[in-house]
Amino acid sequence: MALMVNWGATGWSHRGPNHFFRQGILPLLFCWVLSMGWAQATPDIELWLGERTGRFGDYEFAILGGRPDYPTPTGAFVVQWKARSWWSRQWNAPMPYAVFFRGGAAIHEGSLSIPSHGCIHVSQKTARYIFDNSKEGVTRVFVYP
Repeated sequence: MALMVNWGATGWSHRGPNHFFRQGILPLLFCWVLSMGWAQATPDIELWLGERTGRFGDYEFAILGGRPDYPTPTGAFVVQWKARSWWSRQWNAPMPYAVFFRGGAAIHEGSLSIPSHGCIHVSQKTARYIFDNSKEGVTRVFVYP
């Protein structure tokens, strides 16, 4: 069912879903949304497990991945969801500033001397920075062996 709107003396009427595209209104709206920062990309999060180092844009930091029996997944991912104060029921442990990138695997504040159960541990300062500056569904996460 098509919506027809006529605003009388203005002469404006809706002529179908493609009308706004032909008139250039939707591309202008899209550009405005981008300029407001709502859909802008973020730097990639890159994590090198072997070197125990990571980078988010120009920000470099120390990391620690999972223990041998619980390895951190490697590959290309996207930030799925975030939780400022998450509690892992599986491991009965806090995961402050958790940035989840694959199932239960997350980048979060944790020990840089005791390996995790598959997550990426970072310092509190780094965890807060990544949490505050990454975007769900936008920020890409690359985990290298």
